[in-house]
Amino acid sequence: MPKKKKSSKKKKITPPILKRIEKKLDSILRREREQADSDEDLEEDLEEIKKDLEGSPLKKITVKDFGKALIGSFIGVTSHFVFLEGAHFADNLTTARASWLLIVAYVVGLIFIYAAGFKKVKQIRLLSFIPARITLIYIVALSVTFFVLYIYGITAHSSAILIYKQVAAVSIPAIIGASAADLIGHE
Repeated sequence: MPKKKKSSKKKKITPPILKRIEKKLDSILRREREQADSDEDLEEDLEEIKKDLEGSPLKKITVKDFGKALIGSFIGVTSHFVFLEGAHFADNLTTARASWLLIVAYVVGLIFIYAAGFKKVKQIRLLSFIPARITLIYIVALSVTFFVLYIYGITAHSSAILIYKQVAAVSIPAIIGASAADLIGHE
């Protein structure tokens, strides 16, 4: 018995139908590309937002930090003419006591910046154990102290040891002013 041929009824696709399908596919592909582009833009925006949220300004040391320390230590040293009293006080200081004052000033700055808890501060370290932020503030405070003593003519005829003692005598108010200025502000 002969086998029956299966009738295959295939629809013939006419060119106008193909064109409509192509248009729809093109439209779908265009929308997909636009969506993919907007997704990429969204991902980039999310990454920027994450960086903004993660990156606290207190984790970085910037020129602004230097400026704040400069202004704060200048105010700390010149307010109530602390530098004049410090210069007179330095006459009676021993070099060892002046060195201790410098160490105490550094520790006061450490406590002020890192332990006071006003803001979260990431510790960036130099040589794996020296906190960079307070070291910068400390150096600026001592430099400003010397500068103020110099511009008022207090160091004009002084020996290097007496200048060392004078800077040490005024170092604590300078570091307090510089540290306070560093913590001021919303950033």
